[in-house]
Amino acid sequence: MLKRFGFILAAVLMLIAGSAMATNTRVLTMGENNNILMDEANIEIWPQTLLMYGGRGLIEITDSTITNCAGFLKFGDVTMGGAFSNGGLVPRYAPMGAFGMGARGLDQKITLFFARNLSGMPFGLGLSLYGESDIRDAPGDQRSETGLGLKLNAGITVMETIEAFASLGMVNWELKNSAGNVTADVDGGVTISLGGRWWREMSERYTLIPHAMLMIDSQGDKTGGRNMNAMIIDLGIGNNIRLGDNVLMVHDLGTMIDIGSLESGGASKDTLLWYLPYFKMGFEAPVSKHFVFRCGGLKEWVIVGEDANGASHAKSYVNTRFYIGAGYTRDRFVFDANVDPGFFTRGPYLLTGAGNSMAMSVSLRYIWGD
Repeated sequence: MLKRFGFILAAVLMLIAGSAMATNTRVLTMGENNNILMDEANIEIWPQTLLMYGGRGLIEITDSTITNCAGFLKFGDVTMGGAFSNGGLVPRYAPMGAFGMGARGLDQKITLFFARNLSGMPFGLGLSLYGESDIRDAPGDQRSETGLGLKLNAGITVMETIEAFASLGMVNWELKNSAGNVTADVDGGVTISLGGRWWREMSERYTLIPHAMLMIDSQGDKTGGRNMNAMIIDLGIGNNIRLGDNVLMVHDLGTMIDIGSLESGGASKDTLLWYLPYFKMGFEAPVSKHFVFRCGGLKEWVIVGEDANGASHAKSYVNTRFYIGAGYTRDRFVFDANVDPGFFTRGPYLLTGAGNSMAMSVSLRYIWGD
């Protein structure tokens, strides 16, 4: 149970920290290294990096479902665009009503991006809107669930190598029972995040990337008498090593601590999730003119703790994940895949008749402007 609790906290952190927009396949297959790898997926956290990528259209598919699509246009020093996702916003505390909105999260309505140069300094904004409602009006059934979420993210690059971001997220929830009485009212839950990274070029082939992130989350339920507060700190140092033409190896070593507290009806619960440390690595190399091979993995040494009304429980374990990836480029078309490892032992359908997919997720990208 406690191990499952740790996975839930980690999943919630990822959902709050990013807008879940761009094509994440490359950074995923290179060890989930979004913090230290230059890629379009960076715009989820660092919106100013959108200036590097120009006009293009993006689609991401996971398990036979299109999960994200986006398009961007470049006009001189300005790049702008938008994205749709079938993912949702899941706050750390969401009241659980009859219709399940709190469990599955608020639907994403749209995400918009804007980036431009300000006196030679790339500056970017990202705005995401989430919302959902289910309202009943019948004799004896006045139940309702309504939720609205908003996230504004801003980033700037100074001296060409130092990138910083700040984000503000807000969420409102209201639940009513069959009599129409309010049973939960989260009004103005706030999440504030700050972060930075420095691309310190040590030599032509070696770049060091220290990075840091702080997130503070606070939500209060006026009617239900619940209050939740959390703080997350992520510190790490990574590198990019260019071993040859288009051959790249990346590593990231760091620690992340997540401290939370929940007070409800006179009871209290304190939680701890600590990666001490985490280590990520990835590799990318061309196989031919059009094909690229990728692989990556990570280790997370995890400490989980919980103290509820004087009863405590602590546990430690290790998470390990591996990835195999592939990329194909043809003129302005780019295809990236998170390859199912079972494909190598199962073989292609033509030879074995096995019906499983070759890839667990893919990203498709068409570039029409630099």
